[in-house]
Amino acid sequence: MSGRGDEVPVLTAETKVPTPPPISDDASRFHWYVNSKIAATNLVHEYGAHKLEKAHFSIVNIMPGWVLGPEELARSKQEAFKGSNLILIWLFSESNLAPSLGFPEDEDTPLLAETVHLDDVVESHINALDTEKVPGKYRNFLLCSHSPTGPVFMDAVDIVRMELPQEVADGKIPFAGKLGTITCKFDATPTERDLLGHPFQPYEKQVKDTIQWYVHLKD
Repeated sequence: MSGRGDEVPVLTAETKVPTPPPISDDASRFHWYVNSKIAATNLVHEYGAHKLEKAHFSIVNIMPGWVLGPEELARSKQEAFKGSNLILIWLFSESNLAPSLGFPEDEDTPLLAETVHLDDVVESHINALDTEKVPGKYRNFLLCSHSPTGPVFMDAVDIVRMELPQEVADGKIPFAGKLGTITCKFDATPTERDLLGHPFQPYEKQVKDTIQWYVHLKD
């Protein structure tokens, strides 16, 4: 299943989303998570716009999409998909992401194609501390590879077959499930230009590094 974002305005680091109204106590954890991120971001935006001029510090907002890469704190396969790497679990299992995202279990759940390599996220945080590289009191940076539409999640199948043929031959990657892609429109090129100084690492490397790390974890 795929979607298109042709009628949606281009998402940039300066895009603002209104703070949503309160939600019920029985709303999904993902719903709470999304709403809290929006509310927190808007509070920081408001502070940066009105109260930062006389402050002795600056604010740099780092806003990544799905972060893919080896999670060094995970010591086993059971722990490996507790973060953003969850979006690649379909390569190994028919597990349905819908319940964890607050959707009905029988619903096909495509996701927005907004991904970034863990190494680019780390480098962005380090570079954001450099006041010569990031001048001014308030900056926002969007971290998503493959502007303007992002990758196609199911391309991971061909990537893994090409980059990790031995692991595939050994049956370590069963390609058990699938994941739909919702194509949006975004522009994260200012981050490549002003913060990183190089292009984002491509989806191919995001997938290869994550899966290569995963298959060598203990069960």
